[in-house]
Amino acid sequence: MAANPIYIETEEEIPEVIERVRRTSAEDVPLVLPTRSRFGQSRFNFQLLREYTAQMGKRVSIVSPDPAVQQMAEESGFRAFRAVEQLGGNGESAEGAAAVAVLPPPRPVAGPRPAAAKGAAPALPRIAVAARSKLPSRVATEVKPGRFLLYAGAGILLVVGLVLGALYVPAASVTLTVDAVAFRQDNLEVDAQPGSGPVKVRTVTNAQQATQNFKATGVKDIPGTVANGTVVYHNGCSNLLITVPDGLRVSGGGQTYATKGQVGPLQPGQAGSASVVAVNPGAAGNVPAGTINTINNNNTNCLTVTQPSDTSGGADAQKKTVIQTSDIETARSSLDAQLRKQIGDDLGKQVQPGEKLSDQIAFQPADFASDHKVGDEVGSFNATMKLTGEGAFYNTADVEKAFDGLLTRKVPADKQLTDNPIKTNYTIANAAQGGHLTFKGSASAFLAPKIDFDRVKGRLVGRTLGTAQHDLSKLPVQSAQIKETPFKLPLMPLQSSRITIQYVVQQAPASTPPQPG
Repeated sequence: MAANPIYIETEEEIPEVIERVRRTSAEDVPLVLPTRSRFGQSRFNFQLLREYTAQMGKRVSIVSPDPAVQQMAEESGFRAFRAVEQLGGNGESAEGAAAVAVLPPPRPVAGPRPAAAKGAAPALPRIAVAARSKLPSRVATEVKPGRFLLYAGAGILLVVGLVLGALYVPAASVTLTVDAVAFRQDNLEVDAQPGSGPVKVRTVTNAQQATQNFKATGVKDIPGTVANGTVVYHNGCSNLLITVPDGLRVSGGGQTYATKGQVGPLQPGQAGSASVVAVNPGAAGNVPAGTINTINNNNTNCLTVTQPSDTSGGADAQKKTVIQTSDIETARSSLDAQLRKQIGDDLGKQVQPGEKLSDQIAFQPADFASDHKVGDEVGSFNATMKLTGEGAFYNTADVEKAFDGLLTRKVPADKQLTDNPIKTNYTIANAAQGGHLTFKGSASAFLAPKIDFDRVKGRLVGRTLGTAQHDLSKLPVQSAQIKETPFKLPLMPLQSSRITIQYVVQQAPASTPPQPG
C-alpha cells in the first residue's frame, strides 16, 4: 500500500518541497501537485528534486492532472499519475475534514427483556462536530511569525544560489573524434605581375659588360711553291741541228727542274734560252746562278746548259693559325655565361625579407663584337659583350596563400580543412619581360567533416545526458564523449557558453592515397 501522499500548495517552491520530503520517514513519497503549482512549472525543479531525493534514498512519485507536468516528471525520472486513486491508497486531504463523525459506544436499552427491543427502531448515532484542524502539510511548513523574514530570506538566497549554480557553475566538455582524409589538387596555376594579382612582384634591371681575349684555334694549310728561273741551251755540235723538247729535265745543286716549252731547233754553235721550274716545291729550289749545269739523260754530248741567273719563288708548305667560326661562338657563349652569372649574383643581393628572386631572369639580346673576323690569320682576338637582365622578385607567402586559396575553393561543401598546414609545391612555368610570372604546381591538405559547433551547442543546452549523447551520435564523427565539471549532473548546462567542443582529427594512415581533385 502506498504511503500517505504529501499535498503541495500552489505557492510552494522547491526548497519547501525538498524540506517536506526530507521530514517524512517513508521511503515511497507521493507528491500531489495542484493544477497551477509553481513547483510544477519548471523542469529544472524536477531535476533538482531528483538529485536531492536520490541522495536521501527516497522514491518520489508525482500526481498531477496536468499532462505537461506529468511529462516533465517522467523525463526527469519520476513516476507520474493523474490521480491519487492510481497510487492504491488514500492520502491526506488538501483542505482537511470540516467535521469528524464520532460514533459513541452503544448504550443499554431500558426494559425488562432484551427481546422487547426486537421490534423497536434502531437508535440513531450521535455526531460530534470537531473544530477545523490544520493540514499536516501546513503544520510541517508553518513557521513562527518572528522567524518569517529570516526563513524567507534564507529561502530566497537558497533559490538564487541554486539557480546561479545551475547556470554558471556546471560546465560540459564535448570531444568529437573524426578521421581526416587526404585531399590534393594538381595543375594549379597562379598568374602574377607588378601592381596586380594575388602575388606581390617587383622588378629590377641590371646591365653588365665584359671584354676578354680568346685564342684562335683554326688551322690553315698553305702548300709549298716551286722555284722557277731561266737556263740557256748551247748547241756545240758542228753539223747537227738540235731541238730541246718541252719538259726536258735539268739539275743542279740537288734539285731537278723541268724545261717549259720547246727550244730550237738550234743551229750548230747556236744558243737558246728557256724557262725552267723546279719539279718539287719548296725553298730548296731557290739556287744561285750557275748551279743548274746538267741535262738529265743527255744523248748528245755537244748540247750543254747554263744558268745565267738565280732561281726564285720556291717556298715550303706551311700551317697558319686562323680564327674559325667555333672560336667566335665560344667567345660569345663564355661571355654570355659570365655576364648572366654576374647579373644573377647582383640581383640576388637585392632580395628583401620574404621575397625570392625568380630563377628565370628575362635577358635582352646581347650586344657582341670582336676585333677580328673569321678567317683572319691571328693567334688570338678580343671579344666584348654587353648584356642586360631583368629580375622579378616575388613574395613567397603570397604564392603559398594563392595556392591555399585555390585548394580551399575546391573543398566539397560538406567538408572542411583541418588545422594541418597546407603543403604546396610549385615552380615558375613562365617568366616574361615586365615581371609577368606564371606559377604552376600542386597543393595538398587533410579534410574533416564540416560541423556547425554553435548549432550543436545550442541543441545540447538543457538536454539530459542520454538525449545529448543520442543527438551527438547523429553527427558524422567516429566517437563523441561528454565530460561534466566540477560534478556530474543528469542534464547538460543551461547556457551554451558553458559547453565547449573539442574537435579531434585523427590523421589517416600514410598508405591512404590522396583524394584526387
